[in-house]
Amino acid sequence: MPEVLIPAELKGKKGVKEIIMLANSGSDYTILPTSIANEIGPKKLGRKIELKVGGGGIVKGELCLIEIKVRDPESKEERSEEVEAIILKGQDEPLAGISTLEKLGILLDMKNGKFKFV
Repeated sequence: MPEVLIPAELKGKKGVKEIIMLANSGSDYTILPTSIANEIGPKKLGRKIELKVGGGGIVKGELCLIEIKVRDPESKEERSEEVEAIILKGQDEPLAGISTLEKLGILLDMKNGKFKFV
């Protein structure tokens, strides 16, 4: 099954960064690598989060707010929202979790590796 990649612009207090996020409908949260968090300066909420991962282990992160803007490559429609994300050490790539996908009104087409706004 193809992966769904979402081109996004992340904005924090320190700057803006264009990235590609992997859509992860199996995760409640959007995951932000430490390197990106350091670059954009998200609003940290002072709350630590423990997540249970696929192998059954526990990872710890920090809850923050970021502004995310997504553009549908086919329709060119753009949507922007402030969303919660978890800053996670050791994470290599940003993941768009279901809470962010729902807030932006993104419907995943897993069969074809695409998304659209609804």
